[in-house]
Amino acid sequence: MDIQAENKGSGAAGVMAVAAMLVVAASLIFMAWDGVRRQQELLDRHLTLTAGVVSRGVQVHLMRRLRPAMPHPGPERHDERGPRLGQREPPPDKSFLGLGPLADEFFRETVQGSDVRWLGLVTADGRPLVAFGEQDMGGPPKIPREALAAMAAGQPWHGFVPMGERRVFLSLERAARPLSQLCSIDPALGCTPAEAETVHFALGLGAEEYLRISAEETRAAMYQTGFILLASSLFLFLASAYARRRETGQRLARLERFNSRLLDTMPDGLLTLDGEGRVDAANQSALALLGRPAEELIGRDVRDVLPEAAASDEAARTAMAGGHRLEIIARALGEPGEGRGRIMLLRDRTAESALEERLKSAEKLAAVGRMAAAVAHEVRNPLSSLRGFAQFFAKKLSGQKPDEDYAATMVREADRLNKVITDLLFLARPRAKSLSAVPVRAAAENVARLLALDAEEHGAEINVEVEDAAVLADADGLSQVLLNLVLNALAALPEHGGTVRILATREGPLTRLTVADNGRGMDETERERALEPFFTTRQGGTGLGLSIVQGIVESWGGRLEIESAPDEGTRAHIILNAAAEGSENHG
Repeated sequence: MDIQAENKGSGAAGVMAVAAMLVVAASLIFMAWDGVRRQQELLDRHLTLTAGVVSRGVQVHLMRRLRPAMPHPGPERHDERGPRLGQREPPPDKSFLGLGPLADEFFRETVQGSDVRWLGLVTADGRPLVAFGEQDMGGPPKIPREALAAMAAGQPWHGFVPMGERRVFLSLERAARPLSQLCSIDPALGCTPAEAETVHFALGLGAEEYLRISAEETRAAMYQTGFILLASSLFLFLASAYARRRETGQRLARLERFNSRLLDTMPDGLLTLDGEGRVDAANQSALALLGRPAEELIGRDVRDVLPEAAASDEAARTAMAGGHRLEIIARALGEPGEGRGRIMLLRDRTAESALEERLKSAEKLAAVGRMAAAVAHEVRNPLSSLRGFAQFFAKKLSGQKPDEDYAATMVREADRLNKVITDLLFLARPRAKSLSAVPVRAAAENVARLLALDAEEHGAEINVEVEDAAVLADADGLSQVLLNLVLNALAALPEHGGTVRILATREGPLTRLTVADNGRGMDETERERALEPFFTTRQGGTGLGLSIVQGIVESWGGRLEIESAPDEGTRAHIILNAAAEGSENHG
């Protein structure tokens, strides 16, 4: 029922085309904004160079303007570090009116009619000593913290700062040495000799043209980005519409492929018949159940393959075909009178039939068990008398061969028969439903101690590999289960070097108890029959041990699993509900 597989190459090509378009769009947007960034860097560099040239030129002209007004040099002034060249104490004459007004007047002349918006001499903490700016700028610029840090470190600083409602490009650099000595020459400036070492020349350039150019570049980049995004959106819309159109065209094909694969993978067989009863189509399960290839089945009359399918009604029927017991369910297709065909469902009921047979066998076995239990009660009393007399004769005939051996054989066989009766009674009686938390390690160690002598006789050892674990069970029943499993394991061990391991692992809400041995193991036939009552491969065995274990475990809501292979040992797994932590019954 399968058809040509879907071609996914076109879908991958479409995805690649969209991805390529997005990459191109992202690249164009990046290039646009990278151009804006580089343009701004060039303008910043130009402003920095311009500010540096203007700053040095203004300082030279300022020093020329102030030189005639400086007082004549007096005697050298000494401080604790010795004489300093060029620094003289001003004379005490009263003709010296201060250098601040002269510098202020020079700043005013420089600012008027130029692109300079503000000039000044400032200390390292940003306090202006002499400054002048345009009246409409609203006061001196605000020096940012990073500029103050640069001045404190003796480094120049350039950047945009707000000045009133506008922005200026502020340049800060160390003032020329003659200008920094104004603090010592003119006390009216209000600076200390220590501040003279950190006097900076501040220049604020008008940046209106720069900001205009930057805004135009940014606006152009925004327009370009918007156009690219619009074109990309249009492309994506068209690509999406094309993809939806292709999806609409392929939807029917995909649905047909899905239905075909669904029919081929369903576990039940499916046959489609035409109006004359010929097979039109068959899924893989139908071919497997009928044991025929498609070439032998398609086009043939269904009655040649399944005679039971000849009836035209819709009642369920059973048939044997290909070694399977099949349940046949047929339904008509189309309206009556249109030469309609039929659809036929084939369900494999082989496993269910085998299960029903096992259930019937179990019911018969249960009836036999109940009868055996009733008989066992009647047999046990006379058996006890017979055993008592056998013991009496064994003592009376002690030392008289072979009479003594005959009496001992009678006692031994009476004990064996009594054990069979005990196992039958245990197998037939109902189990108690009261469960509690039972610690596994304590039960396993108790069984290991009880069977220590048996293990020594077999030249084997019993290892308990159980951490703190508890299961919902009955304490006596868990001991009986482990005892039976360990006895079976000891009986299967080699003469020397055998090992029996008792393990427990937590698996979510369950606990898995395992009794593993390195004995001879079982083949597949023996493993399948291991849980059958009275089935045994041991000399003198009753074949009831594993049946008793299974009955006890299932009464607790658990299950018993046997894993074995020839010469690889046997592992008996008991899966029980784990008890809550801290609820172990240690008493």
